[in-house]
Amino acid sequence: MSEQEKVDPWSTEAADEERRRVSDLLAEHGKNRSTLTEKIERRKDGGKKIALPVDMALETAEETIREKKEAEEETYEFSKVFLCRPPDGAWNFNKLLTQLWDTPLGKRTTGWFASPPQMIAVEVNRGESYNVPWGTMYFKPWETTFELGMAMHPEYGVSFSVSAYGKLKYETDISNFFLLLEDFLKENSIYAGKAMRNVTAQPEFIDPYVVDRATIAYSTENWWELQAHIYGLIECHELIKEANAGYLVHKVYVVDEDDNIVYDDHAGNLVAADHPEAEPVTEWVTDPEGRKPVLDEDGKPITRTERTHIKLSNNVLLSGDNGGGKTCAAAIAGQYCLEYGFNFVEVNWNEDLVQATRFVQRLDQPTVMVLEDVEHLFKNPDAMDKLLGEFDGMRTKGYAVTLLMTTNHPEEIPKSMKGGHRIDHTIVIGPLDQPGLQRLIDSHIPESQRAKLDYAQLDTAYEGWMPAFVVRTLEDVVKHNIIRTRKLGQPLTTEDFLRAANAKRAERDAHQLATDRPPKPALEAAVENVFERVLQHHVVDLSDGEIMVRS
Repeated sequence: MSEQEKVDPWSTEAADEERRRVSDLLAEHGKNRSTLTEKIERRKDGGKKIALPVDMALETAEETIREKKEAEEETYEFSKVFLCRPPDGAWNFNKLLTQLWDTPLGKRTTGWFASPPQMIAVEVNRGESYNVPWGTMYFKPWETTFELGMAMHPEYGVSFSVSAYGKLKYETDISNFFLLLEDFLKENSIYAGKAMRNVTAQPEFIDPYVVDRATIAYSTENWWELQAHIYGLIECHELIKEANAGYLVHKVYVVDEDDNIVYDDHAGNLVAADHPEAEPVTEWVTDPEGRKPVLDEDGKPITRTERTHIKLSNNVLLSGDNGGGKTCAAAIAGQYCLEYGFNFVEVNWNEDLVQATRFVQRLDQPTVMVLEDVEHLFKNPDAMDKLLGEFDGMRTKGYAVTLLMTTNHPEEIPKSMKGGHRIDHTIVIGPLDQPGLQRLIDSHIPESQRAKLDYAQLDTAYEGWMPAFVVRTLEDVVKHNIIRTRKLGQPLTTEDFLRAANAKRAERDAHQLATDRPPKPALEAAVENVFERVLQHHVVDLSDGEIMVRS
């Protein structure tokens, strides 16, 4: 076909062909999912005859067809609420239409929309936003007015709503488009695999890399606890899933350095191959490459399936004094999440946490949710129990969701919640040991700036210190070096670190004795507790002042 014979992409013929193509695509996606019923069914077998019921008069058929034709030209409202936040819905609504419709945009038309719609900026990542249509817009191919807006879902919270005002003849296309958009949103959410907060309203992207994990140090014990219960589970998520699902192991012979099979006797002592009790030593391995397999009677390698039962997610409580690095530990978890395709969500104890869990559930990806200062939530045991129940429910359904909580006041958390009952693991972030102290110093003071240090002596000087206070002394080491040497650029010695620690010791000791929860007189505390318990279970009707029991 020559250039002159090609169909003009702006012609009515091209528009009709494009509409049919999209209609067929939507129909295929909505097959067996749409519940629309038609009084008149169009044949798709290419037949030319019009089939009527045997007992239907031609006049009745004529009237039915006329009513159908008139009805198809009437305008109806088709509405659906999508469980996603409005910016996510607006972005994906526009993206899906872009993928569905091949018709180019240009000067000869106003694009898809007959009148310019309102545009809103949608942030799809930190520092990355785009303008997309919002509000009311007229979509020419379907002669339909779309209205994008917000709705409130009782559990999910702020949701995305779409209302379509169009002719009945486009009902099937619009309904199938809604079905496709529902699936498209699940697979293309702008929030999937991101770090964010404020998810119960309009999610805000955050940067967990404001914490440089190369400069953060914990005691050896704390580090391995964090690895076992948080970081390692993120890094090895797929491996653990595979192990839980079942993996194949192969039985192979153990060989010596000369590739000869090793033998032992009944007592497990290594013996020669010709020993009367000699039995070949075998083991089970996951990778049989280059190994000598043990064969069965049919000459086939012997294998078996093994599986583990490792929890992919936990409820973890980080506790300990100020300055231990609980918040930094959570930020580092956020970094691992972004590196391994997890969601990372920060929530406040006074947010609607059920809505937050529903938001996470709809993303349908492994997630770490961080809840700081969780002791506030424990003031209402019912609320905390409900939250942990939500997480239990999601895990039962197969969602890998870790709840990471922090507190400076573990004494305010009921014993019934700890010890593996509802909180799986409690990590008490404590002072640094010598390896942790060395890591902290080495990461903050380059080797070129320090002499060989006596870390054992420094460990004694900093015994019982939280990392935050150690870092504050490191900021003063150069000052003490100048005062000691009366020179610039001199190597920092153990003596300079000891002077910095001694200068900060009184301040650190005073901090240890201070409290952010001054003790209350016994009577005042008792009365306050009574009122607190009552108020948690009652609400005042502002219209008439009546006190009612909270449901």
